[in-house]
Amino acid sequence: MSRLLADENFPSSVARQLAAEGHDLELAVLSLRSFPDAAVLRHARETRRSLLTFDADFGDLIFLQGEAPPLAVFYFRLHPVVLPELIERARIALQEFPEGYFVVVERDAVRTRAFLLASAWFWVTISEVPAIDPLIFAGFEPFDLHALAQANKINAEYFKLFVVQRVKVVVSQLAN
Repeated sequence: MSRLLADENFPSSVARQLAAEGHDLELAVLSLRSFPDAAVLRHARETRRSLLTFDADFGDLIFLQGEAPPLAVFYFRLHPVVLPELIERARIALQEFPEGYFVVVERDAVRTRAFLLASAWFWVTISEVPAIDPLIFAGFEPFDLHALAQANKINAEYFKLFVVQRVKVVVSQLAN
C-alpha cells in the first residue's frame, strides 16, 4: 500500500478510510498545521509520501517554481465534495498512478503529468555525487545534466538525472 500525506484541506474522514484500507497515512492537519505549501511538499518528499490535496498551488510549486516533487501529487477537483465519490476516485487514482506523476482527479476524468519526460528518474543531491562519470549516461556530459536541470527549473541544490531505458544505472553506484 501507499505512503500518503493528506494535506490540511483533504477530508480527514476520507484519509482515515484510506488508512483503514492499509495505506500508511499522515494527516497534515495534525503534524503540519498552517505550514506553507512548500514546507508540506518538502515534508512529503523527505518522508517519501505521495500528497493528497485539493490545492492547485502544489502544481505551480513543482512545475513553475522548480520545487522537487514528492513521489506523487494527487490533486482532487471534485466540487462539491461527495465523500463516497471522493473515496472511490482516490482508490482508483492511487491504484493506477503509484508514483512519478502529478495526477488531477476530476469527476469524469483523471489527467496526469509526469514529473519528467524520461523513462526513469531520481533525485540526487550534489553532496551525494562527488564526481559524475559521464560514461554512465551514454554520452550526456555533466554540463548537459546541469543544463537539463536548469531548463526544468530545478532547485540549484538538486540535479535531475535522466536515465535512458537502454542504460542501466544503479543508484548505489552514484552514491559511491
